Amino acid sequence: MKKALKIIVAVALIAAFACILFACVPTNLEKAKEKMENEGFSVLSASFNYEGMEGAFSATKVSISEGSGTLTAIYFESISAAKEAYETIVGEENKDKDNAVKQSGRWVYFGTSAGIKAFEG
Repeated sequence: MKKALKIIVAVALIAAFACILFACVPTNLEKAKEKMENEGFSVLSASFNYEGMEGAFSATKVSISEGSGTLTAIYFESISAAKEAYETIVGEENKDKDNAVKQSGRWVYFGTSAGIKAFEG
């Protein structure tokens, strides 16, 4: 029984580490802007310090052959500030539903599926 428990714990730790290691959401505003530009999006960004926010950007891609998409993302000073903003935007009653607004780390973002895929991918 102890051996099985050790194996389960080891697998859980490996899975958690893999999620952290391969999380693809950018780690700061500049990396996010660069990532979206590399995906063919036109990006407008701003850095500021207002009520726990460090900056934001809006990305737009218009392409007939590749598909179009948009994304708006806000980068917060802390994960707790991002979670608080997410919960304020989404509301307690919609927290467990599939929402267009997403929160990952210090980011709160929303957009089309193509925009979200480019940002998360």
